[in-house]
Amino acid sequence: MKSPWSFPTSPRSPYKVIERLKLITSLDGRDYDKNLQIEIGKRIREEDGNLKVGLSSNSSTLDFVGRDYITRAPKKLGVVYVPGSGKGKFIITEQGKNLINSKNMEFVIQRQIAKIQYPSPISARGTDNIKIIPLTTIIKILKKVRDLSRSEVMMFVITIEKFTQINTAIKEILNFREKLKKIKGNLKRKKFRRETGLKKLEWFYQNENPNIREKKGKKVDKKEFLKTKLNNHKDYADSIFRYFIATGLFKLNKNSRLEISKINEKDADYLLETIGLEPKTFEPDEEKYVKNYMGKENSISLFTDKLSNLIKKFNYLKRLSSKLKLKINTKNIENKFNEEKSLDIKKDIIVELQKRFISLKMEKFIKKLSERNQTDFDEILNHFEEISDRNSDILDKPLQYEYNFFRAFSFIGDAEKIIPSLNFDEDTNPLNTTSNKPDLIIEYKNFILVVEVTLSSGQRQYESEGAPVFRHVGKCQNEHNKPVFGLFVSEKMDVNMPIEFLSRAMVKTKIYNGRVRILPMERSDFNLLFEKIYKKKLKSNYLFDLFNSFLGDSALLKYQDLGEENWINDFKKDLSLQ
Repeated sequence: MKSPWSFPTSPRSPYKVIERLKLITSLDGRDYDKNLQIEIGKRIREEDGNLKVGLSSNSSTLDFVGRDYITRAPKKLGVVYVPGSGKGKFIITEQGKNLINSKNMEFVIQRQIAKIQYPSPISARGTDNIKIIPLTTIIKILKKVRDLSRSEVMMFVITIEKFTQINTAIKEILNFREKLKKIKGNLKRKKFRRETGLKKLEWFYQNENPNIREKKGKKVDKKEFLKTKLNNHKDYADSIFRYFIATGLFKLNKNSRLEISKINEKDADYLLETIGLEPKTFEPDEEKYVKNYMGKENSISLFTDKLSNLIKKFNYLKRLSSKLKLKINTKNIENKFNEEKSLDIKKDIIVELQKRFISLKMEKFIKKLSERNQTDFDEILNHFEEISDRNSDILDKPLQYEYNFFRAFSFIGDAEKIIPSLNFDEDTNPLNTTSNKPDLIIEYKNFILVVEVTLSSGQRQYESEGAPVFRHVGKCQNEHNKPVFGLFVSEKMDVNMPIEFLSRAMVKTKIYNGRVRILPMERSDFNLLFEKIYKKKLKSNYLFDLFNSFLGDSALLKYQDLGEENWINDFKKDLSLQ
């Protein structure tokens, strides 16, 4: 069964790989058998926010959960060595430990992804005829085509089987763009992308027999086979975007297309030059390959491993900060950089400078949005519609959803401070979220607003969002002397959520020093709220009064008798009042 080259689709985020690796650190050196698999599965199941409906840490599938995690991303990245069950010790490699302990994990991820190649002693089913290095292949292509969409990656990039075919793929991408440019209308363009994708996959899988994919006696015809493969390739493209962005070498531009980060362009060039495009030859010994090559830190070098290159990078950031008129005290940072002898700490100083650089750009970005320009207002509302459109080509919808609420509250303005859980690139585009933090904390003059947003729906929404949202708002309440309110926004509200939040608000908690007040609403209602604030030029005092009118003590007493339906319906009526 033929497969393209790819990166693991579970867990979806490389940052989740790291979080889970930390959970199993103490299992390093244990015999790898079913008992260990069960223990790994148990720790993953007990992970905060990971319990799913119908599953628990006592589930009979725990050994599968453990195997499924450890033999996917951690194994591919070379951060663990996994022998056959009952055939050796489970080992967290040197780079695995570095990933767990590193202050700036992007250097570790970058190094590991740069080593991944096909063929490799780490077997990947269906890839016997592939001969490429994924990272340098994408760098080479991006140097020629500037950026890549998810569709282009899934059609033309992961179907490259030999490094000698890279130039052919570049021509295909440019030809595809020329044809797409001539097509007018979103539906027609979407149809063309789909037809091109199916045609490309029909060529890629031309020697595959769909009948071998039969399940439970159900025949799979060629059309159904290619449709499934098209969806699989989209998932692979999503995964490639996520893992490659985690290296720090790439970013998503405004159009959700992958491109090389300007700040780290020299790092990408260095890997293309030193590693090249042609895979190395290794002995077919997986243990030796993992422990001596994939798992070792210095088995390949990065641009930042050389002092001269660190100095170049530092000077580039210094010049860029000056050009953009960012108020960074580079003289003090430069003195610290020059006095430091350790290359690793010099790297940390550069990363901190990058973070400061991005932070100041974010301040400018927030300030511009708070000017409440019509174009920004329209763009925010349009982006919500794009996210909710099932056919849109947005890569990471939950990430973009959270980002758009960040933009919306930045637009509303009148805040002393806005603290997103998002991390951003140098162009103020979102990279990822920080786990176990509220999506947004907004500090106004008279109160604090904790915002949590989700695209999940139904029972999953109730199971995965209720308790964490309550806990985040409660903890924030403990940390501030001002009144604290929570706002929970979902695309489609589960019927249990209003009951959950209204009943919880009735209780004067000891652990959170009083009532935890959270108002749930659907995103369509948030749109009305957003529009009302913009058109009527309202400030934060309107929000304060609004939350008090539905979550204050007298309001809670009123709705204790009237119930959650009246609570939500009265809120909707209030939004419609002129």
